[in-house]
Amino acid sequence: MFTIAELFDIAVQIEKRAEAAYREAAQTAESPAAASLLVWMGDQEASHGELFSKLKKESPEHTDPVTVDELQAGFIEEVMVGASFSLGDVNFRSISRLNDVLRIAIEYEEDTILFYEMLKSFVQEKENKKTIDDIINEEKQHIDKITSFLA
Repeated sequence: MFTIAELFDIAVQIEKRAEAAYREAAQTAESPAAASLLVWMGDQEASHGELFSKLKKESPEHTDPVTVDELQAGFIEEVMVGASFSLGDVNFRSISRLNDVLRIAIEYEEDTILFYEMLKSFVQEKENKKTIDDIINEEKQHIDKITSFLA
């Protein structure tokens, strides 16, 4: 069993890992355009982390336990132990090709979207669902921007 607050805590950690990773990648980027993109993404992730913290504090249902099926439970466990969403464990200094860094970022963004869609399914408050939808849309924008950059 998990509470919604615990799921929000996971979301905050996901965003913190992404922010740190994107900022590190920006420092190693040889292209100013790539560095700018990665800094922007780090800023976005910091903002998302703040929004999830706020949702946790303001959610009237934050202590309610949520019932998860076996697949969701496995997914949450992987996130909690770091098997998924391990962007923070990537050593960007060891990746010589910018395209490889950006492809890793796309995979990470896609995984976060899956987690946030699952999280949203447990949230009852309309305004909180809208906030999560907004974050999901911004994560999709990250993928679009990275994809455009790669093209």
